[in-house]
Amino acid sequence: MGLAPQKGSIAIGTDADLMILDPTEEQIISTESLHQHVDYTPFAGMTVKGWPKTIMLRGEILVHDGNLLGSKGFGQYIKRKIKIQE
Repeated sequence: MGLAPQKGSIAIGTDADLMILDPTEEQIISTESLHQHVDYTPFAGMTVKGWPKTIMLRGEILVHDGNLLGSKGFGQYIKRKIKIQE
């Protein structure tokens, strides 16, 4: 995606974006179970196996046990280093 070396690896100097997954947990997807600013998901009602327990963004815990801990404006735009041919 043109974001390396900052994204896509676990190494000194990278962003440390990590997810800890419980591969046995089953969830029914709903708009309430997702952290997004829309009231619709095409996956609503779908049962999935495997659910994130902790999500880290740039080394900071963003989500833990379904609770959004990040603050507004924590995101960061990263310009891609390559162009995708159309």
